[in-house]
Amino acid sequence: MKRVTMYQTADGELHPSEQDAARHADRRYGDALTSLAHRAVQQEKYTKMVDFINNNLDAFVELKALKADIDLENGDEEE
Repeated sequence: MKRVTMYQTADGELHPSEQDAARHADRRYGDALTSLAHRAVQQEKYTKMVDFINNNLDAFVELKALKADIDLENGDEEE
């Protein structure tokens, strides 16, 4: 038996290296941010923007979690 170190990202996926985990987290964050930004720019008026934000609170929470995952990984590099 041998000990194996894996890296887990916020979405629960396991990665064999820190570099792979960081790339995965960056890609997921970028995809989520791009998708949300694309939908946001399609809104035309203030009231529609307010409705859009209110209706997509879960997407903002997901972005926050993905960003925290990236920030945590970047914090590990500074130590």
